Amino acid sequence: MGYQQVVVELQIKLLDSGMLQKAECYSNRQIAGSQVCNLMFSKMENEFISTHGYSQNQIILWKCNGMKRIATLVGHTSRVLYLAMSPDGYTIVTGAGDETLRFWSIYTQSMGNQQNSKCQLAPHNISIR
Repeated sequence: MGYQQVVVELQIKLLDSGMLQKAECYSNRQIAGSQVCNLMFSKMENEFISTHGYSQNQIILWKCNGMKRIATLVGHTSRVLYLAMSPDGYTIVTGAGDETLRFWSIYTQSMGNQQNSKCQLAPHNISIR
């Protein structure tokens, strides 16, 4: 299996780069339900994070295998435009059109290299105005 490429619309599809000529994705497709603004693969697990705009303004944590939605993070009141991950991979920060930054602890520090996809969803808000 080659590298994977992510195609974004109002749905998210994971495509195997070796299958692109077939223009068919292998049943790993999910309707995001809102505009997809960012995607980032996790450093800790076989997961990725998507941020969204109208109408839900949320952050979603997905399991790559099977495209299962693990967690939905809410709190922004406008489109989530920016997404970054801390160097250790335990925390993400999101920035939105509502002029706030939110820090999300998505993995526990004790997790280390263990196979555990449970999230510690702890938003920390910082207003930039």
